[in-house]
Amino acid sequence: MPEGYIEAARSTYDQNASLWKDYHSMEMKLATSETAAAVYWRAWKVLKDSAVGFASTNQ
Repeated sequence: MPEGYIEAARSTYDQNASLWKDYHSMEMKLATSETAAAVYWRAWKVLKDSAVGFASTNQ
């Protein structure tokens, strides 16, 4: 998916924890651990307290 679409989705749905979890899960499966960690960090910053249980989801 082109980066422009990803950025547009991030700006539109940035407070949707479910989408961040799905995005992180996809990165865990298809990309490097470094990329997945970057997604987690960005979600944590955007979602703040909502991200507390984010890492504990096993998929």
